[in-house]
Amino acid sequence: MGRARAASVNEQSSGLRGFDGVFGTGRGRGRARDLPKTLTVVNTENIGRSSGRAFTFRLITPGDFYGADDRIQLAADEEPRISIYDAEYAGQKSFGELGQLTPGTYYLSTLQERVRAGRTSVGLSIDNGVPEWYVDAEAMRIVDAWLEQL
Repeated sequence: MGRARAASVNEQSSGLRGFDGVFGTGRGRGRARDLPKTLTVVNTENIGRSSGRAFTFRLITPGDFYGADDRIQLAADEEPRISIYDAEYAGQKSFGELGQLTPGTYYLSTLQERVRAGRTSVGLSIDNGVPEWYVDAEAMRIVDAWLEQL
């Protein structure tokens, strides 16, 4: 098994260091707090078609726009969410800056509970119908460390 690495963006205000990469700090519209908004990880385990695939996890807080074409605004009384993008398509006109939005949108607390419950040695299947949309265990350990900081 290889080590997953966080890839991308800007380490200015992330506060998360010591991994093989840096954490993104992209900002959503209506952002009130200075938290890292995105994290991109790359699968390094040799698991079928998902090997080497990159995924971007995006924190959505109240006031941020999200969903297809960022048309939905998270209300002030709604729980923060994490959306997952297939970063293989990042920057392509038909998908946008973060890549292809997957069906993987979770409440932040749901993914944080995974850490609290000690379920950090397994990967995450974003969509069982798309074998490429699997985040391996090594990459999820980096995601879990990011989640603990939020």
